[in-house]
Amino acid sequence: MSGKVSELIIKHQEELAGIKDQLLKAVEEMEANPDEEAPMLIMQELNEKHDVLEKKLEALKATEQSVKVRAKPVMIDGAPAVIQRHMEPKKPGDVIFKHAVVNLLSFIERKDPSQVIEERYKDTNYVGETYKTIYRKSQINPAMTSVSGWAQELTQSDTRGFIESLKDVSVAAALASRATSLDFGGFQSIKIPRRNPLGTAGAGVTEPAWVAEGRPIPLTKFSFGSTELFRYKLAAITTFTREIAERSTPAIEGLLRDALREAYAEVLDAALLDNSAAVQGVRPHGLLFDPLAGAGAAITSLAPTTGGGEDAVRGDIMKLMTALTSARVGRRPVLLVNELDRLSAASMVSLMSDYVFRDELSSGNLMGMPVISSGNVPQHHVVIVDAAYLATAFDSPMFDVSDVATVVENSADTTAPTMVSVSATDAAGAHAGQVAPTEGRMVSHPAAATAAATNSIARSLWQTWSVGIRMVAPTSWGVMQPGVVQHITPTTWTA
Repeated sequence: MSGKVSELIIKHQEELAGIKDQLLKAVEEMEANPDEEAPMLIMQELNEKHDVLEKKLEALKATEQSVKVRAKPVMIDGAPAVIQRHMEPKKPGDVIFKHAVVNLLSFIERKDPSQVIEERYKDTNYVGETYKTIYRKSQINPAMTSVSGWAQELTQSDTRGFIESLKDVSVAAALASRATSLDFGGFQSIKIPRRNPLGTAGAGVTEPAWVAEGRPIPLTKFSFGSTELFRYKLAAITTFTREIAERSTPAIEGLLRDALREAYAEVLDAALLDNSAAVQGVRPHGLLFDPLAGAGAAITSLAPTTGGGEDAVRGDIMKLMTALTSARVGRRPVLLVNELDRLSAASMVSLMSDYVFRDELSSGNLMGMPVISSGNVPQHHVVIVDAAYLATAFDSPMFDVSDVATVVENSADTTAPTMVSVSATDAAGAHAGQVAPTEGRMVSHPAAATAAATNSIARSLWQTWSVGIRMVAPTSWGVMQPGVVQHITPTTWTA
């Protein structure tokens, strides 16, 4: 009986959340077209459905509570058993964005986060426990369940889930799922031991050898080093009005998820796919920069196969794999391509009018290798990465909220208004998606100082009745052997 009631409660809660989302869309439609009658009629119908469902939900919850009161406790060794149930997140990254909503609503409604969790996420107890783990680490006796460490494990799992949730919009996230995944655990860097590549095959001085009976076995020498991942931070601030902030819980959670997820993915991929060296304290190397090649250098593009068509696709991939094997790597190759280049390859037909690569690409592979396609990869550019020698580190994003801050509405590209210096002094360290420690713009400064001075805008959140939420996400990656990334540009796969 109680099991069926619980199922109905969950069903009605999901229906209510869906109705609230529809109401949000109807409100936005009404705001965009205030003279039209249709959105108002839709809102009226949805409100009626909402009221009916809420009454049913209240009745079901009262019934469930009544059943619980009357039920006899389960006895173990003469004492009532304590039974605790922990609902797991339904979607990857679910906890991360619920934490953001808790911080936001706690600030707006001037309530303790525990009160917001009780009101908004009462039936999803993992939200409260994981929130304590991340935001209240200084507690002497944090509330814990009977299973030691479960909240910490769930939090770590959801950090991976957060990255998983980005896979459809981010090359970095999709690649991270195939690479070595680490977390900083509060430290500023991680050292990963690695064996340096062997000498040229056949050199004989450092490799195992065939030995005749009774003959001495030569010494095999190996050289070891380490790759260090530093704890950089990828951060963003987004602002919205109080009217938006006062929407329903599912609605505001969806808005935050979409806004921060897409912004995070775009900046993450821009840094991942460039050929810039690491900037100390700011960002890691781009994948197209090889820090292990001598003193470090941008990776030179291999010569593209001319002529286009399936021969160009096969020729380019063969060149990329040849370069990996020459570097004595290539255990777990992954291809990165632009969406249009992938579509072009999928559309290629043979002389017999058969699709050459379509079926393989539909399963996410090309010539036997996994393919990650995204609009964030430049068109006419194909990159191959040996994921076996790539390490990534992502920690849980942290969220802070303010309605009294003054925000300088400058971006992190090099087009004014910008937070990135474009002066000659800082030109070596300034590029899109990066703000070095010596840079950053004041709210106002002489018009001739830099291009960043032009059109700089400062907005008071308090004066405009707005709210700002800041996300800071510890992020890093690094390659563990030279030669594990190769690329070709411009390809001839598409016109």
